[in-house]
Amino acid sequence: MSIKIKVFKEKETAPYVHLLSKMRVEAFQEFPYLYVSESVEADLPFTQCYTLKHGLLVVAFEDQEVVGMYSAMPMTTKTEFLQALSVSLEEAGINTKKCFYAGEVIVVPSMKCRGIGVALLRRLVEEVSALGYETMMGVTSIRAPDHPLRPEGYFDSDVVWAAGGYKKLPLTFPCRYPTRQQDGSVKEEDNMLACWLMTLQEVLETQKRAI
Repeated sequence: MSIKIKVFKEKETAPYVHLLSKMRVEAFQEFPYLYVSESVEADLPFTQCYTLKHGLLVVAFEDQEVVGMYSAMPMTTKTEFLQALSVSLEEAGINTKKCFYAGEVIVVPSMKCRGIGVALLRRLVEEVSALGYETMMGVTSIRAPDHPLRPEGYFDSDVVWAAGGYKKLPLTFPCRYPTRQQDGSVKEEDNMLACWLMTLQEVLETQKRAI
């Protein structure tokens, strides 16, 4: 069966935000984020932001079933997280008015290793560039190599981010959220995030040369 990629913009994303929250809650409770959400409904205030100006959901379908999503919104979208992150980025000399935030790429476990994440990213880069933005950034959780919850054989996603055209900034950002502990309990604590920045024009030129 073939995979089809579709783009939904602003209010068009509304039918998919609840599913995105469900996917986020399931995916982010795993290592390295270890984020424990109270419920899918508690996550909705963030994903509903994709219905605002320039919000994007790039969705992968197998037949009529959603098998992956890449979400993104302008860095200037007024969420508590993005506003705080924007301050740090501006201090580092990054023009957040020309920057897009790549929220998350999630592929259902049974469909991983089929190139879906790569296809979602390529389409997202095209869409964000067409909107007139110059850079796109995302964040990843920083965990120690000897973290007690690191699964055996865990593959560090830094390699994937770099291969996709992102460059890690010399900048980390604290994010406080309910975090799963080794004993299974949940504790509200600060987690450090690494910041990755992509220059869209460079990535688009690389993609053209690869065709």
